[in-house]
Amino acid sequence: MGVAYSVFIKPKYTAVSTFVLDENDHEGLMGQYAGLASLAGIDLSGGNGIFKGDNILELYKSRSMIKKTLLTEAAFNGKQQKLIDRYISYNNLLERWKNHDDIVRIDFNGNPDNFNRIQDSLITDIAKTFNKKSLDVSKPDKNLVL
Repeated sequence: MGVAYSVFIKPKYTAVSTFVLDENDHEGLMGQYAGLASLAGIDLSGGNGIFKGDNILELYKSRSMIKKTLLTEAAFNGKQQKLIDRYISYNNLLERWKNHDDIVRIDFNGNPDNFNRIQDSLITDIAKTFNKKSLDVSKPDKNLVL
């Protein structure tokens, strides 16, 4: 039974990101988090309060943040591969797309600003799937004592 389970059930990978935001207004606060916001394509050169309330939670779930993450390369078995290509392969999405949408091959190399409609639509669909099924962005209870 154990062998059958290991063959048919895919492993589930979990990543945790924890950070603390200072709620007091400090002059250097925007500079400290500008790098994080730039990952999602947000310009912090003007304005204030982007990290107030639940905005940071929405930043983590944004399509832009997920897209930039998916287009990042990582080493798998000693070979560099984009996370989106790994996700497509792991979930056999190309087979589904071939049968349903006539997509035989898809390439996410190059400048993301120049992606065609199909590439952009697939990234959007994957980002929606992540938000619904895989991504859990939450904040702990303020009264929680560690």
